[in-house]
Amino acid sequence: DVIDRLKYLQETGTITGLFDDRGKYIYLTRDEMERVTKAIRQRGRISFSDLSKISNELIDFSGTRTINDKLLETDDTTS
Repeated sequence: DVIDRLKYLQETGTITGLFDDRGKYIYLTRDEMERVTKAIRQRGRISFSDLSKISNELIDFSGTRTINDKLLETDDTTS
């Protein structure tokens, strides 16, 4: 199952991202994570709505990125 594989890859640190409220997986690049982290540290404590605004500015939500199909292949040894 693709969702289980994505969760496994995330748990092992192979990929970083999150599932949105529709169940769509949003892959975050290391650069995006670092930019969001930097913005939060610069502002200090922020509200959820501010985090949402920052994320919308710094993360590519276009859905044009793809995850390498090899990563999604399951291996009997990983189950």
